[in-house]
Amino acid sequence: MIHVYLWSETGVEMIGSDFHVGVPDDPGTWIWVDVIDEEPDTLRAVGHTFGLDPGAVEDSFVATNLPLVEEHVHEIFVVLHGFATGEGTRLSTPEIDVFIGTRFLVTIRDGARASIEAVKTRLEEEGNLPVATPAGMLAFLALSAGRRYAPLIQELERRVDSLEEMAIRGEPQTAVEVYALRRDVILLRRAL
Repeated sequence: MIHVYLWSETGVEMIGSDFHVGVPDDPGTWIWVDVIDEEPDTLRAVGHTFGLDPGAVEDSFVATNLPLVEEHVHEIFVVLHGFATGEGTRLSTPEIDVFIGTRFLVTIRDGARASIEAVKTRLEEEGNLPVATPAGMLAFLALSAGRRYAPLIQELERRVDSLEEMAIRGEPQTAVEVYALRRDVILLRRAL
């Protein structure tokens, strides 16, 4: 699924899924292409349309555990990790690959990310956001994701409290839960 938004002096327009529009010619205009669950051939086509570094596009097919920033000729390639509770209460760090240029922002992700979906809903309902550039949009997305950290931290604190109670009761499952929590903390530290 691909969603394309075009920013101009008159506001923001959702132009469907036609990423072939490419980089706008007008310096006051820029485009955001949000790519969700697409095949490598589609990602290569997006990369070709925006003149993205082919190696970086190929890198976006493979998940990585660490954040990344690479400068290329026409864009900066950024790998970010969000945070979510996966199965049960296990932490997961879904990856978002970002290509940012002077007049474009391309986000690539597997599946829905609550923070990006919230920004898109706000954009579609209000018709604009307090951003004027692709860099501003990336910062706005990062701020939106950051607002979701407090509930995650509260969940981790709840799990620690639960572990303390299990340890006091001498439950044998306590060690397994301690190791699972330690794994989640390592994931969180690595992604941060």
